Amino acid sequence: MRLKHFTLLAAVSLTLFAALAPTAQAQEVLPKPDQPFKGKIGRTAKESTTDFPKPIAAPKGAPNVLLIMTDDVGFGAASTFGGPVPTPSFDRLAKAGLRFNNFHTTALCSPTRAALITGRNHHTCASGVITEMGTGFPGYNTLMSKSCGTVAEILKQNGFNTSWYGKNHNVPDWQSSQAGPFDLWPTGLGFEYFYGFLGGDTDQWHPAIFDGTKPVEAPDDPNYHLDADLGDRAVAWIRQQHSLAPDRPFFAYYSPGLCHAPHHAPKEWIAKFKGRFDQGWDKVREETLARQIAQGVVPAGTKLTARPKEIPAWDSLNADQRKLSAHMMEVYAGCLAYVDHNIGRVIKAVEETGELENTLIIYQMGDNGASAEGTLQGLSNEVGVAANGVQESLSYLLSVQDELGGPLHYNHYPVGWAHAMCSPFQWTKQVASHFGGTANNLVISWPKRIKQVGQVRSQFSHVIDIAPTILEAVGVKEPTLLNGVKQTPIEGTSLVYTFDDANAPARRKTQYFEMLGNRAIYHDGWMASTTPLRLPWAPPAPGVPSANPDDFQWELYHVANDFSQSRDVAAANPAKLKELQAVFDQEAKKYNVYPLDASFAERADVNLRPSLTRGRNTFTYYPGTFRVPEGAAPEVRNKDFTITADVEIPEAGADGMLVTQGGRFGGWGLLVMDGKPEFDYAFSNQKQHKYRVAAKDKLAPGKHTLKFDFKYDGPGYGKGGTGTLAVDGKPVAQGKIERTVPVRFSLDETFDIGMDTGTPVVEDYVNKMPFKFTGHLKKVVIELGKSGLAAADAKPLEGAAKRVAAVRD
Repeated sequence: MRLKHFTLLAAVSLTLFAALAPTAQAQEVLPKPDQPFKGKIGRTAKESTTDFPKPIAAPKGAPNVLLIMTDDVGFGAASTFGGPVPTPSFDRLAKAGLRFNNFHTTALCSPTRAALITGRNHHTCASGVITEMGTGFPGYNTLMSKSCGTVAEILKQNGFNTSWYGKNHNVPDWQSSQAGPFDLWPTGLGFEYFYGFLGGDTDQWHPAIFDGTKPVEAPDDPNYHLDADLGDRAVAWIRQQHSLAPDRPFFAYYSPGLCHAPHHAPKEWIAKFKGRFDQGWDKVREETLARQIAQGVVPAGTKLTARPKEIPAWDSLNADQRKLSAHMMEVYAGCLAYVDHNIGRVIKAVEETGELENTLIIYQMGDNGASAEGTLQGLSNEVGVAANGVQESLSYLLSVQDELGGPLHYNHYPVGWAHAMCSPFQWTKQVASHFGGTANNLVISWPKRIKQVGQVRSQFSHVIDIAPTILEAVGVKEPTLLNGVKQTPIEGTSLVYTFDDANAPARRKTQYFEMLGNRAIYHDGWMASTTPLRLPWAPPAPGVPSANPDDFQWELYHVANDFSQSRDVAAANPAKLKELQAVFDQEAKKYNVYPLDASFAERADVNLRPSLTRGRNTFTYYPGTFRVPEGAAPEVRNKDFTITADVEIPEAGADGMLVTQGGRFGGWGLLVMDGKPEFDYAFSNQKQHKYRVAAKDKLAPGKHTLKFDFKYDGPGYGKGGTGTLAVDGKPVAQGKIERTVPVRFSLDETFDIGMDTGTPVVEDYVNKMPFKFTGHLKKVVIELGKSGLAAADAKPLEGAAKRVAAVRD
């Protein structure tokens, strides 16, 4: 009887094993297990047979992959899709490949970038918003989940070399210092090499660069520009990789920071566009749509959506306004043309190695729609105007017009141009409910595989489709277990099915969109979209609470027949609208979109997220500490503070920076200039906003204690104060700082000890940068005093907080 039971049990077990075996065999686990030894082990090596483990190799014939994504470029900007800016590298690729005219992103930076490299929706990988606005919910905490492994990690573990150049905006604010952790930096996400910057933007002339995880400074070259540097680095890596391992494929991700503000471009590239935009944004929109229809990248009969009433008509501007605005667009065009030029250099490097034929090149023009964050007038100091209340008159902007695009300004074009660069759609970046925020150009080229070149593909697609496209193209399976972590299945759909068939039915039937409360749902040719309640360019009224997600009205578009979302048919189709709203609810529950949150200022509050500085009032630093991001530095805004530096002056005297934060566009520094100690403060880059408290006498050789004591004039934000400078306990200077920075010193500059990276606080030492202190600096101590804020002060700051959060993307 026992034998009978055992036999029965064994039979059942074998049956279950047989049923489960195919599933188990289908599991793809990375890293791959160690190879079993197939040699022979004897007592001595002579009696043994070797069996060296074979290196991991990519699938035979797998193509190289070059993934390219620019920044803040709308659907209607590049010539390849009918735009007014010539992009010959993009054009060339389109002629050798396919243009996708129904491709979409998330409407904002960090979310799109997370979705791009993981193949999952942005909320799935905890990136429902930019890193500086993360909240403690699964879809929004900005800590990219290990269950959402990147395409780079998968390819690296399948025999590819991997690298990343340019922008990374997926490291949480509190993890971006040299204290780490570094697991969410590019080198922790499967990229063997990284050269670029962290955060929403950087000064192209004075960038905050990282080589891997190490901060490095740009060369002291007046002609240096980050975009050219990125091109040089990518070209060098591609050449070297081919020289050293020609049989090993590569995956290179090239994501330059242009055309995000600041709009920085070499003068000769700006000059190419002189007079090209004098007709204004309304006419440019009409011209763009006509070219788009002629090129076949939008359907015949596509309507130009109406310009929002809040954006002035070009003809309503006076002559000076038109002159300034046209030039600001010339600067932007110079940026776009320049970034396309450097992308062309990278593609040329692939061609010169003989690898172009079997290289899959995916060129995505923009991570969202064009940015409308430059105000209706345009600006020369992004963070100063957008966050800190700096006023820039038309006469001032005209006086610096010829300098725009250069190192003295952090400029951004007016809203009217952003809207025009999203033609033919309505709305812009930030607005996920409409195609102006989410429609971007895409070109895919792969000469060995794609034969129907020069054609357009109109299947509805999304940024999450890129990663699975790469995996299918190279012949690598999606892992179910990656580095010991069970993987969330990739949510995108490979686009390889479109390569040979322009009429293949779209495999993406449904796609949700959500950003900052703006939301939409695409389903089977229909699109339900909420009507935005916050203009992405308009300063919110102080004290006005954020919108309730339930207050949004809904619009309905039959986008299968209305490409530009020009006809709202909600009133005529209430049942269809209700059906799509139910689909959105289903998708939102599935992909971590809930809870809906239309707030902005509240999410910009740094107290919502972890911090390296919270709860500390005294900070001690030593020489060698530099490039500390603002989120990890002492917060001296809106309060009393003291800075104490212990120095030793040699017989020959000493000059240089002791401690600084920020730079030209907003910042402060305690330094020694011409042997005399001084404290400089920059409320903005305008001359009348520079303040100085300086000693009259030089420091004698020997040891000294320098102390700057600031008494804030609060209560309230951005008030002035009085600074007293003392040497060895004796006051030597006192002065008034009329205005202080209330919200943010800089978007990209940092806190440094013993030197000044980036831009100078004042121009007096611009030719001495990084102005390292030439004496001996023992240490710097910063003590934070009484805050000048009260709970009631929070409301007046909300507008500024909202604006600084916006420009950080």
